[in-house]
Amino acid sequence: MKTNNFESSEQVICERIRKIYVQQLDHQLSRISCRIFDQVLVLILEGVITPPEQLLNQNNHLQLVSQVRAALDGIIQPKIQNLIEQTLNVTVTDFLCDTAIETSRTGAIVIFEIHSRRDSSKLSSNDWKQN
Repeated sequence: MKTNNFESSEQVICERIRKIYVQQLDHQLSRISCRIFDQVLVLILEGVITPPEQLLNQNNHLQLVSQVRAALDGIIQPKIQNLIEQTLNVTVTDFLCDTAIETSRTGAIVIFEIHSRRDSSKLSSNDWKQN
């Protein structure tokens, strides 16, 4: 039963990531793979390099295309992290990500902590004051 929940969550995450790329970059990804293992989520996004980045790369503006990609990843990654946290009801503790411009792939390893209902009910206003 847990596997079915993971499969459903994986599909939702893939659909929402696809939507982020279309809304934010007007760009269609060719493929998204998502797998959840315990408290780790692995993502592979294919076809992430946009036409302007491809043009820069083809004309040997490698440093500029790397800067553009880093800026785009910096905008997109927090949105993906947020959707993972909302979809799975977790807190992401590490988001390790890199994009290979040559192959137009982004790979990510997302490590998260699962929220338990008991933990959230134990928080009181005193807990916040101590920190």
